[in-house]
Order: sequence, then structure tokens, then C-alpha cells
Amino acid sequence: MKRTLLGPAGLLLLLVLFGSLYTAEKEQHTLSTLRTQPIRRGALLTAKYVILLAVTGVFVFLVAGSSWAAPSVFGETFKDWSYPVVLQSASSFAILPVWQLLFEHAVLFIGSAAVLFALLLLLGTQLRSSFTAILLTGLLSMIGFVLTGTSRFLQHPWNPFQLFRASDVLAVPSDHPIGLYAIFAVLWSAALFLAAVWLREGNRGLSRAAQDVKPYHQGKVRHAGRIITSLLFEWRKVRRQGLLVQCLLVLLAGAAVGYFLLAHQSEEKESRALEELAGTKASTET
Repeated sequence: MKRTLLGPAGLLLLLVLFGSLYTAEKEQHTLSTLRTQPIRRGALLTAKYVILLAVTGVFVFLVAGSSWAAPSVFGETFKDWSYPVVLQSASSFAILPVWQLLFEHAVLFIGSAAVLFALLLLLGTQLRSSFTAILLTGLLSMIGFVLTGTSRFLQHPWNPFQLFRASDVLAVPSDHPIGLYAIFAVLWSAALFLAAVWLREGNRGLSRAAQDVKPYHQGKVRHAGRIITSLLFEWRKVRRQGLLVQCLLVLLAGAAVGYFLLAHQSEEKESRALEELAGTKASTET
């Protein structure tokens, strides 16, 4: 459970649950009310960002606590935090205590969440829709995650999407200290957050706002049958709310993510098959 929730699945859960923390203020027009108060925009964004990081910390604590409590309820209590865990690669191995492995996993997850939420705030300040901001944030993160998994050059601490691959990074002995990942996570999140504060507030969208689209054709009400009138009204209401565009975007995003995932899985299977063939050939020669 720890590997699942302290990874891309946990980030997606946090993004869906708390991704509209800032953009919802714009959609509900409460941001305009806040602007009448002596509150600087940078202070408001800082408060939102700190809340998101605090939620991430609570999430990590709950996941770690439940991972420890579950064996205590259904089996024997785990008390040996110095229990050794062996990390092995093709050329080296390392033995780490379980507390250190959990700590490093938490550092990578919090670092990836910090980058993710900074990107979310940057997009949220430029877009007017929570759906669009969450969708673009998730799509960009997924593309970066998949591309990082397919290229060894990108699998370096300077790449923020390498933080999303915590399970793969901690599965083998790492050539880079965990502190280097934390430093680059702070630098990337700070750069994205400062860009969100520095850029002027935008109100962009993938479709026109609902108030800019008239509920009736050319703004005129036509006398027609009740069923036809109701159908036309409901259809234009769907267009005004952008629901059709949102559905199409979700389908396109799902197709793109599925393509990248299938390509990544096929490359992994190919490399695994080549390694097995090489091992079989070496054993037959000996």
C-alpha cells in the first residue's frame, strides 16, 4: 500500500481532491471579494501553497501510520525499524534499514507533490477552470513521468519528473544521495511558484465562458414544440458550461496517456526479453 499511495496514484488522488483549491475561488467569484481586502496576491498564493504542502504531509503520515498499524491489527506488531532491506542491481547492492527507506520514500513523494502543486498553481493563475487546470497538470506530469521512464538521460535528480519514480529510484542502489533530489525539488517548486506569483492573473480557457454564450440561438427565443425547445435549451446549456469540451479532452488525455503507457510497457518487456536471452546464452556457453 505504501508503494502505491506514495507514488503517482497518491499524487493523482491529491490532485483530484485538492486541485481546485485556488481555481474554485475564481469560478465562484470569491477571489474578487478577497481582492477588496488588503491581502497581497503573493500572500494568498503562499497560503494556498502551504496548505497543499501541509495536506501532503498529513497524507504521508496517514499512509505510513496505516502501513504500520495494518500488520498490528491483522498479525504481529512490527517494532524493528532497523530491519535490513536489500537493494540490488546488476552490478551492486546495498543494505538499508527500513526506517531510512521509508524516510527517503517520503522525501521523494513530498518533493514530487511540491513540484506538482507549484505547477498546478502556475496553471491555475492563468486559467479560469478548475477542470482545465487539473487536466493539464495531470497530463503534463504523466507525459513527463513516462518520458523519464523511457530515457536514461532524463533519469537524473535535476529532472523534476524523476521524483515521481520513487519506487524505481529506491528499488536499486542509487548513485545520487537523496539530499540532491530534495535540493532540486526545492529549486523547481520555488521557480514554478515564483512564476505563478510574478505572472499577471489570467482568465484563459479552452472554450468561451458560460456568460459569453447565450442560452438561445442568437439570443432569441423561438416558439416551437416543448420537447424541441427543451432539447435545444439543454444542448446549449451543455455547450455554455463546456461539458462537451471537457468530455472530449478527457478522452484525448486518456488516449494519450494510454499510448505512452503501452509504449513504455512494450519497451520494458523488450528489454527484459533481451536480458533473459543474454542470460540464457551466457549460461549455455558456460
